[in-house]
Amino acid sequence: MTGPSFRQGSSCLLAIVLATIAGCAALPEHDAAETNADVVAAAGEPIRSIYVGRFIRDWQVIDRDTIRLDLDRGRRFLVRLGPPCSSVIDEVTTIELLANPGSHLRVFDQVRAGDMLCRVEEIRPVEDSASDSGTTE
Repeated sequence: MTGPSFRQGSSCLLAIVLATIAGCAALPEHDAAETNADVVAAAGEPIRSIYVGRFIRDWQVIDRDTIRLDLDRGRRFLVRLGPPCSSVIDEVTTIELLANPGSHLRVFDQVRAGDMLCRVEEIRPVEDSASDSGTTE
């Protein structure tokens, strides 16, 4: 037999996988509180509405009553929700904007967080978003 055996190839692959895992474990821990503070600091003045577009690309709980929405074209917004969401927002696994796709989400509109309906109390653009288009002051 002239080439490496299957067992030797597997050992090399296992060594590479273990080295990769060890390298990832050595990365510094992500400090969520610091990141959230950065997002809040980058938020602009409150606005009345945002153009929703087709879908929410991502969302993240920032604090007990605020979520960050990532919409299409790199647009990001902080949305502060009123009760009852403020008491359980960190336990929610789904967010649904009740605005029709292609329309606007406005202050006082409702958002479904899990199985609860919550009123939008404030919308603030995150300044590092790709564009300010789609906002209404």
